[in-house]
Formats: sequence, C-alpha cells, structure tokens
Amino acid sequence: MQIYKNNLFLFFLCLFSGEQKKTMKSIFLVFLFLLSVSTTATQLNDKKDSIYYAIEAKFQYGFAVPHHDDMFYNINEYTKSGEINIVRRRYKSNFWESDVRRMETGIGFWFSTLGRNDIYGYGFSAFPFINLHIFQLGKLSAKFRVALGLGYATKPFNKFSNPYNNVFGSHLNAYIGFGFMLYYPVTEKLSIAGGVSLNHLSNGAVQKPNNGMNTVGLTIGARYDLTDLVEKNLLVKIGDKKSAKLCFCR
Repeated sequence: MQIYKNNLFLFFLCLFSGEQKKTMKSIFLVFLFLLSVSTTATQLNDKKDSIYYAIEAKFQYGFAVPHHDDMFYNINEYTKSGEINIVRRRYKSNFWESDVRRMETGIGFWFSTLGRNDIYGYGFSAFPFINLHIFQLGKLSAKFRVALGLGYATKPFNKFSNPYNNVFGSHLNAYIGFGFMLYYPVTEKLSIAGGVSLNHLSNGAVQKPNNGMNTVGLTIGARYDLTDLVEKNLLVKIGDKKSAKLCFCR
C-alpha cells in the first residue's frame, strides 16, 4: 500500500503543476505513475494472480478537428487509425483493480494519418491505459478508456521544408486518448467492439508552433481472450449470481 500512496502523491503533484513550460514534465511524470502502478502490481503478485489477458485490435475512421483557422485550409482528407492493445484484468478482492469499477489495465500502440500527409505526416504513440467498466446489458458491456503516453509526429514544423505545419513544433509529443466502447462476445474467446474515440497529440508548447492535433472518429475492433475467465467458473459453482454476472463483462 505504501508503494501506491507514493505513486498517488506523484500523480497529484503532476496535476497541480500549472506552469506551461513544465507541462511536458508533468505529463511525463503522470505517464511514469501509470506505468509504475502496472509494473509494481505485476512484481508483487504471482503470475497465477493475473487471471485474465486479452489482445485487441481496433480501426478508427474519422477526422482531424480544425480548431485553428489555418487547419481549415490544410486538412484535405479523413483520418485513419490503427491500434493494438494488450489487456489485463485481475479479479480477487484484495487487488486494487477490483475496487475501481472492475478496472482493466494494459499497454497499447497507436498509429494514425492526421488529415494531410504532406504537411502533418503521421502520428505514432505507445501508452499505458485503463478501462473502466460502465454498464452491462446482458452480454453487451460498455467501457470507458483513458490512455496517456508518448507520441511521435513524423513531419513537425520546419521554416524551410514544412512552413505550413503549425500543429507540431517537434517530433516528440504527449499522447492522450479517450474512448467509449461497447463489447459483445460472439464466441467463448472472441468479442467484437464498436464505439467512438478521441486522440490528442501535443508537446505542451515546449517547442513552438504547437497548436496540437485532435482526431475524432468511429472505432470498430475485436478482442481475443488469451486466457480463460477463471473466476466466472468459480463464482457460478458457488451460486453468487450478482458476482457471476459481473464476470461476464469483457
């Protein structure tokens, strides 16, 4: 518990760092907080305690939000994104995830076009994330995802070779992602998914120009269970209907 208290202290220290020049430092510290929680949990428990693993792939089709005037003229195509995630969920009552809306944690990789390849290039990101279970309707479940990681823009501003890019001032950026997803199991191990996603890339004005890039779109995907939902079987045997229902959440 002391480890998590230290991590929480680091988290709130990051949130209340208000100076713009320190934005990237704060974002990076929050990233380290999320990563350290996931790593610490793994180190403190045996492999048998990590009950559920899954891999999921997503595709997003949407648009870059033109939140500055010059972007209206530069953006000329829809955005297309791909994402690969490794998901982990632990069930037992003494695990911290069980106390926060049956939280899932994981790591992911994101790739996207950004509305105009010759000016904005492509965006990449690697990140830890959390999935919060929102509700369950029969086999249909809903989750809200929050991701925070490090991003990379392939074509930042250059006054000679790329003067029209006012979005990225540097290759290295922070990545923030939000998503609302619905999951429905079609077999014992395979689920299909659909929802909406918001992705943000920015360097926090560490290096200007830096208007940042936001993409919004519809997302479809699939999840494949790498391990069985062990607790589901255990709870069905003891007849705990309420808990068993929760275990079907994917």
